[in-house]
Amino acid sequence: MVVVGGVVTSAGGGILLPTLLTWVLGAMPFEERGRGTGAWTGSLFIGQFLSALVILAIGTVTGGLSSALVVAGVLTLVLAVVAARLPSVRHSIPAF
Repeated sequence: MVVVGGVVTSAGGGILLPTLLTWVLGAMPFEERGRGTGAWTGSLFIGQFLSALVILAIGTVTGGLSSALVVAGVLTLVLAVVAARLPSVRHSIPAF
């Protein structure tokens, strides 16, 4: 089950990350796209590094990896609902 989850997650990330990067860079002036790519890449890798530390911290409080992942999943779901209710900024980002 873990392998199947890993394959699905990797495939989703492999499709989503370049799409989001193209979307964001399309909204930036041409002269700033190199800086935007660097900020995007740096943010991605900092997030990957910090996510392991956050899960480790939650796991020590909740009693293990499984419960830490459940807590992180619930928090992510709550943040997604909150973000969906925020005012949209889509008018400033071109659609592809």
